[in-house]
Formats: sequence, C-alpha cells, structure tokens
Amino acid sequence: MNTYYLKANTEAELQNALIAAELCIEHEEESPTFYGNCGDFILDWIGEIFEPTGVILDEGLETERPEMASVGGYHCNIYSESDLPASLAALLVTPEPTTPARKLAGT
Repeated sequence: MNTYYLKANTEAELQNALIAAELCIEHEEESPTFYGNCGDFILDWIGEIFEPTGVILDEGLETERPEMASVGGYHCNIYSESDLPASLAALLVTPEPTTPARKLAGT
C-alpha cells in the first residue's frame, strides 16, 4: 500500500485540492467529509499538527503541561494501491516524514 503525505498552507487550500481531485467522501457546501474510503483511496484528514516547544506551562492548577506549537500547514494522509492523482503532487511532503505524526496500522 502506498502512503502519500500531503500538506497545504491553509485548510481551504487542502480541502479545495481534495475536492478538485474528487477525493472528498461527501461534498456538501457547509460540511465536506475528508475521512474514510473514497474509491481506491483511504483519506486520513489530520489538520494541524502540534509539537512540544520544550517549555513546560504551569497553569496554577497543580498540574503542568507542555507548551505546544503548530508545525505549520494542514495535513492529510492518503493510502492506496493506486497512484496519487497528479493534481495533488504539488502537496506531497518531500522528503517523506521519517517519523509521521499518524499512519495507518499495518503500513
């Protein structure tokens, strides 16, 4: 199974690219669905990815938590035995992440 890691600058850019490639599960103007099976493709909508900054926040509640910051952009993973639609090639993360934030079990 092929894994394609996609990243766009904005949520709208990623949504529009998936809709144009006909990889939107359901397309209703108000709430398109970008997670699940779509023909030969499995879509895993991730959205923003956050990572710890190294700073620990003390919120005065007797607990501490790591400060998190966005790595930038909006993300989606696509899994398929088929080739990625050519229109999505510009959104491919290259090189592929060596430690992806999320991946399909068994891949």
